[in-house]
Amino acid sequence: MKTSRIDFVGSPAASRRCSHLMAVTLGVSASVGCTDTSTVVKVSDPTKVSLAAKRWDGSAKPLLPPASEPREIEALNEGGIQATAVRRSDGGLELRCAMCADGTVVLLGGDGESAPVDRPAREVAGSRTGDLAIEHSYLVGTGVIETSLTPVTSTPWSNVAEVRERSTPVREMAIPWLTLGGLGTLLGVLFTAADVGAGVPLLVGGLGLGGVGVYQLAVPTSETVVYDGRAAGNGGSHE
Repeated sequence: MKTSRIDFVGSPAASRRCSHLMAVTLGVSASVGCTDTSTVVKVSDPTKVSLAAKRWDGSAKPLLPPASEPREIEALNEGGIQATAVRRSDGGLELRCAMCADGTVVLLGGDGESAPVDRPAREVAGSRTGDLAIEHSYLVGTGVIETSLTPVTSTPWSNVAEVRERSTPVREMAIPWLTLGGLGTLLGVLFTAADVGAGVPLLVGGLGLGGVGVYQLAVPTSETVVYDGRAAGNGGSHE
């Protein structure tokens, strides 16, 4: 049984990958082209996905079995912190916690799409026997009162429609590049007015850095299908 981990602390779960560039202009060395890479699992029928809570000893406590009826059940009641597992009317699964910084977290949408998995897509799709179990790590509580809840969603591989690798550009990385680009361009213009030889390199470098920022903002999110369970019935295809 394959288990994949999802981390809901902070930004959406993903592995960050960056290509590197040495920016000689203004003496800056940094990373550009950063992307958050995650895995998304899509099932054909969300009502065939079960939800359990993993215990500290590795055992699992069943919470919500496969079902089409809406239902709520207590997932955690510890130190005054309560979390509820919910089966929605559309078959989706979510966790709700009034005291949690994350509030409501959707583990599985009604369209059958899971929350992102911080694990290589080919590793998630590597074994296609039995059930696919996705382990989530959820931080419960705020301030000094914190505990953890480890929900696990499971479904037969015959219900897995796709496993996709998603690459999302890190938009906030555009801010320093646009700032450096604007500063370099401004200095280039000022220096060029006094000395073309000194100003042109700064001008070109500033425009280049700004271009990196524009690219980081403009490049779209991309997805690659690693496993297609609909291509050949239950067997699917595996790249």
